Amino acid sequence: MTTQLLILKNGEEYIRFTDNGYELCPMNKASVFALDRLNEIQEKQALLQNTDLPLTEIRLLTITEKPFQP
Repeated sequence: MTTQLLILKNGEEYIRFTDNGYELCPMNKASVFALDRLNEIQEKQALLQNTDLPLTEIRLLTITEKPFQP
């Protein structure tokens, strides 16, 4: 099974949205959005253009799930 999600990245860090705004974080803590929420993530990216994170990019995550074999 493959899942695709949208995420915001700034340099080597990702963005996590909180009740009080946002914070930089590693990928495993970042806010992710389903593809049908593209407008929402674009709005959040536009808001970040006026902060100290003007180079934030929308990235596509592709997650593939399969059985684990050690």
